[in-house]
Amino acid sequence: MKIFEYKIWDSKSNKIYEGATRFFMNIQTGMVSSNLVLLPYINLSDKEGNKLYVGDIIEGHRNIRHTIFEVPGGYAIEGSPHIFGFHKENDQFPVYDPTSDMQTSLYISESCIRIGNIYENPELITNSQVKLMSYELNKKKDGSK
Repeated sequence: MKIFEYKIWDSKSNKIYEGATRFFMNIQTGMVSSNLVLLPYINLSDKEGNKLYVGDIIEGHRNIRHTIFEVPGGYAIEGSPHIFGFHKENDQFPVYDPTSDMQTSLYISESCIRIGNIYENPELITNSQVKLMSYELNKKKDGSK
């Protein structure tokens, strides 16, 4: 049996709670309060050994920052298409790299450090990351996958 680990962001108290999932779930329905966001552990750690969760902001080579977010079937970070000359500021479809990809997971675990998260440190997010996260959130609201 797989054990799932979460952090929880509480928008009312503006705090992140670790290992407290059982206190925030309605036992009868299994639902989580609307002011709470479950942040799953992605089964990866940064180069300093810190566990990484959805919503974390990591920094890698050349101080490039990435946020960790959910995609259908797993987790991902923003890709870096501008490095190859493919990025356009008004791109509708963001490029991302799944964390299940071996090259991406090695990059994260050997070259990146966790510098914060999107909830407690929004000032660390770049414009392209905000675009990507709003794209993902709008897809979830629309019910598309």
